[in-house]
Amino acid sequence: MKRTNEEAMKYAKASLRLSGMDVSKEQEDLVRKSLEGHISEEDFINQLKELADKK
Repeated sequence: MKRTNEEAMKYAKASLRLSGMDVSKEQEDLVRKSLEGHISEEDFINQLKELADKK
């Protein structure tokens, strides 16, 4: 992963923590797949919806 992607992930996770939310390992892995171009935007959204439905 490019350094800028890693920095963006750290910043986003810190911002969420300040808001009282946390990022699961599944969510983090999904975002990384998207940032690295391993899945399409449509697949990202569909998988994100599946994660949301689990909660």
